[in-house]
Amino acid sequence: SIIPHHDDPLAIVGMIPQIHKKEQSAKAFFLKGLSHELRTPMSVIISNTELLMESSDSDGKELKEIYSSAVKALNHVSSILDYIEIHEGGVQLRNQVLCLRTQLNGILHPLEAKHQDLNITLKLQPSLPQMLHGDFGKVQSVVQRILKNS
Repeated sequence: SIIPHHDDPLAIVGMIPQIHKKEQSAKAFFLKGLSHELRTPMSVIISNTELLMESSDSDGKELKEIYSSAVKALNHVSSILDYIEIHEGGVQLRNQVLCLRTQLNGILHPLEAKHQDLNITLKLQPSLPQMLHGDFGKVQSVVQRILKNS
């Protein structure tokens, strides 16, 4: 039993935060394991679908549907892991000085080169400072996720 027998009800009430913490830890452990078990096959589906799309002579409508659905599912799983990390206090942010325009262009130009039919326009507010403090890895991850979902 999680709650040992006590004659003093206040002792049990005092244990509630500890029990809640153990419950949250068990939930996070389960979700991390489940997410890992989902991510691996989803990554395989995505990779193999990409290969089939590259080698296929047809328009690949069905393959594109499979690919799109797999990417969405993988993004949902990643969001679950991000949520768990945030709530466990495990998110580590770097405080780096970065030029947002340069960094964003560095993300967008390779995408445009890979997908030549894609035209991406970067519009930043003129009032935005040239140099910012932030975690470029997290910015890059968010931008890439937004672009994949669009």
